[in-house]
Amino acid sequence: MERLLTRMEAAKQLGICVSTLDEIRACGQIQYIQRKKNSSVFFTEADLVEYVARSTHKAHANEPRQTYRRKRMF
Repeated sequence: MERLLTRMEAAKQLGICVSTLDEIRACGQIQYIQRKKNSSVFFTEADLVEYVARSTHKAHANEPRQTYRRKRMF
């Protein structure tokens, strides 16, 4: 069975504070385990990895930007 992480351990692993983790959980963006209503909340490492994978955006190559300024002529 996979080890269960507490809210504090999960937040530390993600690099966020516990209140931010609670907001993410309340919005339904991350899966969690709660055995009884109003009891402790736990996370698995797989849940954290899945959340990070969904939250990660691929970088795009820098494209030349169009500006409103004219290029200087020297």
